[in-house]
Amino acid sequence: MTIDQNRIKYLLAQYAAGSCTDIEQQELMALLEDRSAEDIVLAGIDNWMKDNTIRHTMSAEDAHKTLQAILSREPARVEPINKHRIIRSPGTLWLRYAAAIILIFGIGAYLYNLTTKNHSETASIKPVPTEKDIAPGKDGAILTLADGRQIVLDSLHNGIIAEQTGTNIVLENGKLEYTTGSTPNSNKTLWNTMSTPRGRQFQVILPDGTKVWLNTASSLKYPTVFQGSTRIVEINGEAYFDVAGNKQMPFIVKINGGVEVQVLGTEFN
Repeated sequence: MTIDQNRIKYLLAQYAAGSCTDIEQQELMALLEDRSAEDIVLAGIDNWMKDNTIRHTMSAEDAHKTLQAILSREPARVEPINKHRIIRSPGTLWLRYAAAIILIFGIGAYLYNLTTKNHSETASIKPVPTEKDIAPGKDGAILTLADGRQIVLDSLHNGIIAEQTGTNIVLENGKLEYTTGSTPNSNKTLWNTMSTPRGRQFQVILPDGTKVWLNTASSLKYPTVFQGSTRIVEINGEAYFDVAGNKQMPFIVKINGGVEVQVLGTEFN
């Protein structure tokens, strides 16, 4: 198996954001199970951690209990972030990496039920409450820049966090804002993506002044500068838009990779 550390970093970031597809989750778990890839996978995790500042959401006591529960294959209750999925025949190495990922990301919200049935080992991961039971999210998101760099927003202080071709990306009290000079430094359109893990939400002010409130477990893809005859963004999940008026440059939202909606008014949900 050819392993690319950039791919490992991408899969870890998707997993941390709760945005992994089923195929990506299977790919990540396969990498974690591959004993021959242990060194390079550990290096990939280490590199990802160096590039991203992660704030632990579990107390030391809860983290220790979760780790011990997984390694001893006893049920432990934490908070859910992913949909129900079943992983067949996990090895000891996978269990150790699963514990490591929980402790690294503080990804809470699972009830781990590790049992042995009919000489076949099955790990069932079940969300504890339903989505209706989930309380309003806290501010937090992962920003993926056009060049692939990823920034964990809820771990940073206020101020300029990145610069792209003349556009400053500014974090200010739980919201992200783009400030652009009079003329962009490049004609190339750069697209950033903001993703919210389950239990998190975030606000971004786009380059045209449009305000977007991104709901939990959602993502928003948008250009760093709006150019041309339209303003196009892509949303997966849920968001509320307060669109800056510009009749000469209609605002278009592409929903879940399919339907395109032109926002005629100023507000769109």
